[in-house]
Amino acid sequence: MVTKREAPLEYDLARLFTDQPAWFAQEAVPHLLAWTGRPKGTLKFALSDASGRERTLVVRWAAQELAEQFPGLDDLVGRLVDARSLQTEQVPQYGAYGLAGVVTSCILKRRIVAVRPWAPPDLLFDATEGAVRGIEVAGRSHRGFAGLRELAEEKGRRLRDAPDVAESWISLWCLTPPVTLLLKVKP
Repeated sequence: MVTKREAPLEYDLARLFTDQPAWFAQEAVPHLLAWTGRPKGTLKFALSDASGRERTLVVRWAAQELAEQFPGLDDLVGRLVDARSLQTEQVPQYGAYGLAGVVTSCILKRRIVAVRPWAPPDLLFDATEGAVRGIEVAGRSHRGFAGLRELAEEKGRRLRDAPDVAESWISLWCLTPPVTLLLKVKP
């Protein structure tokens, strides 16, 4: 398969507070910033999808703009990083949810309406019983595309076998190297 590289895709993290429900952004953004090590304003990921398209996803933010959207954000991120929060253990999981919210907003152009904690997919666009639509998410610290592809196989199988899932995507993230996979699993 020939890989075609496209122009970078840019997203301002403050938009997550408008593109997605406030509850989602307020819970995901602090974890995203803590998981990625409190970077100063820009994250870049190599984004790959099932069609072989590759592009760079650039997530930007201004600390002042985020502070206006979320008073106390810097303090919360600091507590998460310094292990002074009961949610510290969930930082990678919820950080990956935040990044999945970014691709849900800027690529899929969908809105998250609910979380599905005990069955895939994790984040729902449509919670209609018996025909849910959503995105399954995972974050890893290491292993790059190879590790994400292995994970995609496992998660894809579970989603394809789930009779109550009408549409599903997989959004997988790795910090070292900074790469992500976005795959449509169903239909």
